[in-house]
Amino acid sequence: MNTIQKLRRELKIYAAGIIVLPILSIISYMFNNQKLNYNFLIFFALYFGLFFGFCVIGFFSTKKAIKTYSQLIEKSQEEFGEKNENHRI
Repeated sequence: MNTIQKLRRELKIYAAGIIVLPILSIISYMFNNQKLNYNFLIFFALYFGLFFGFCVIGFFSTKKAIKTYSQLIEKSQEEFGEKNENHRI
C-alpha cells in the first residue's frame, strides 16, 4: 500500500500542475507590459506546451500505474487468500 500512496501523491502533484500552470500563464500574460511581443508569445507557447504536456503525461501514466498496481494486489490476494494485508498483526 505504500507504493499506491506514493503514486497517489504524485498524481496530486501532476493534477496541481495541470490546474496551476494555465492560471499562472494567463496571469503572466496579463501583466506583460509590452503590447504584443511575438518573442514573448513564442516563449509562452513553448513554456505552456512543454510543462502542461509533461503534467498531462505524468498524470495519466501515474493513474495507469495506480490501476495496474491495484489489480496486481487484488490478484495476489485472491491467489494467496489474503484479504487483509495486516492479518499478521
